[in-house]
Amino acid sequence: QSQPFEQGKSQKLSANTFTRTGYTFTGWNTKADGSGTSYTNGQTISPTSNLTLYAQWEKIYTITFNANGGSGTMSTLTVKEGASQKLTANSFTRSGYTFTGWNTKADGSGTSYTNGQTITPTANLTLYAQWKNVTSGTTAGHDWVDLGLSVKWATTNVGASKPEGYGTFYTYEEAQGRLWTSPWRTPTQTELEELKNKCM
Repeated sequence: QSQPFEQGKSQKLSANTFTRTGYTFTGWNTKADGSGTSYTNGQTISPTSNLTLYAQWEKIYTITFNANGGSGTMSTLTVKEGASQKLTANSFTRSGYTFTGWNTKADGSGTSYTNGQTITPTANLTLYAQWKNVTSGTTAGHDWVDLGLSVKWATTNVGASKPEGYGTFYTYEEAQGRLWTSPWRTPTQTELEELKNKCM
């Protein structure tokens, strides 16, 4: 398309309307390879001769997040070629499961990425949420989860003097029945050392 200019008068360049799949428009240049004079989109200029301006393009990649059995939505990321980008923190959820990371294959057989990892893509990516089954329950008034590590994990009142006090994480099997007693109390040093030794 052409745009007429009156000699000696400044005028804004017409806004770009060209598109190119997989690319983002970065401006204009008097040379196709970008080695000439550059102009921004809509820049005001006062040409002294006829100009041919070539659209300049930058390759972009998209990163799409797939819940892979979970629920929720996450926006697609766009990354310029050669640029590094931190992956959006996971916001998908799945009842009875815990999120363990991302993979380029739904079954986890592709390339793995951690939550929030910084990557430099070289192609469009679809990342599938990876999930691990987690069971949970309550014993003696304390919540626990089974992470598939042969033991259940729960909080105990080690170091706390009241129910709302903070405790420390220990394995349920090692800690059960020892310090989860009522009334709440501060354990003895001997109890703490013995429990700590068992849980290390």
